[in-house]
Amino acid sequence: MLNFLKKYPMSILLAIIALNLFSIARSLKKEAKLNEIKIDCAKYKGGQTVDFSKKYGVVPISLSSWCNNL
Repeated sequence: MLNFLKKYPMSILLAIIALNLFSIARSLKKEAKLNEIKIDCAKYKGGQTVDFSKKYGVVPISLSSWCNNL
């Protein structure tokens, strides 16, 4: 095992960096989805029609209270 670490230190470092980048990308994807919902709620409050059931697959009982919670 020690020989492997001595022989390929840059490969191991690159693998660690790649795993961290995948982790960051996953968290950014969740944040982007939440921001999209917030933008749609702002559009709904502004008077535009937004089809939440088509876009997100769920229709909250009260859109205004659901958007206020975000």
